[in-house]
Amino acid sequence: AVWKNMEGDMIECMEQARDMRLAHELRRRVHSRWGALKAVLQALWEHPKVKLYGLRYLDIALMPEVRDIVCAPSDAEVTEDSFIAVRAHFDEALERWKERSTEHLRALVRERVKQLVDTGHGTELPADVDPLDLAATRFACEFCASHKDYYYPAILTHRHYFLSTSEGRDVYLDVVSQQLEKSRMPTEMFVLDKIAVKDLTWDWSQALFKLCGVKDSIWPTVKEMDALDVRLVSDEKELMTWRAAVRTSLTFRRCILVADCMGASCQGVDL
Repeated sequence: AVWKNMEGDMIECMEQARDMRLAHELRRRVHSRWGALKAVLQALWEHPKVKLYGLRYLDIALMPEVRDIVCAPSDAEVTEDSFIAVRAHFDEALERWKERSTEHLRALVRERVKQLVDTGHGTELPADVDPLDLAATRFACEFCASHKDYYYPAILTHRHYFLSTSEGRDVYLDVVSQQLEKSRMPTEMFVLDKIAVKDLTWDWSQALFKLCGVKDSIWPTVKEMDALDVRLVSDEKELMTWRAAVRTSLTFRRCILVADCMGASCQGVDL
C-alpha cells in the first residue's frame, strides 16, 4: 500500500533523473564536437542558396541532416569528414528546408481561412490557387515588437536573435547558440512556430480589391494585383500601392483610387 502511494512520485522522479542524465550527456557530446560543426557551418554558409534563402548558422545547424550527425551516440567519431555527404548534397537539404517551411506556412493560411469560413467571415479557397500566392496572405513574427508583416517568400528570410538564456530550451540548440556567441558568430535564426498569419478584415479587403479593379475573384493573387498597377490615396492624403493599403488598412478611415496617378480620384472605400 505504501509503494502504491509512492509509485507515481517515484516514477516521475526517476524519469526526471533520466532526462537530466541524457541532457547532460548530449551537452557534453555537442560541446566536444563543436570544432567540427563550426568548420562545417562556415563552409556551408558559402553556398549560394544560403544567402538566397537568408539562412543563418543556427538554421543550418538545426537541419536534421546536420543535427543528427552532431547528436550521434558517444561511441560514434564525429569529425569534419562525417559531414562529407551533407556537403555533397547540401543543395537538396536546402530545398527540403524550404519545402518544410513552405508547407507549414501554407497550412497556417488554410487553417486561418477555415476559421473565417466557419465564423461566416469568409469563403472557401479556390482549389487551383496556392494560398501563399494570395494578395490577402501576409505573415508576422510573434517575437517581434515592430508588427511588420511579410508576404511569401519574403517571410522565409525573417530572422531574430536567439536568446540562449531562456529555460526549457532544446539542449542541442542551447549549446550551439552559446558556442556561436563565444565564437562571435551571429545567433539569428528563423523560428517557424512563431510565424503567424496576419489578420486582414474580410469586408475591407474585398472592398479594396474590388476598388482596384478585381471583378471576378474574391481571392486575387499577388500577381493579379501587381498587374493592375494601381495607386490609392489614404484619407485623401498619402499616395500608396495596393500592398501599402493592405498593410495600413486599420490606420485610416477612407481609401480612394487614383485613376491617373495625377490626383484625379474616382472611387473610394470607407471603413
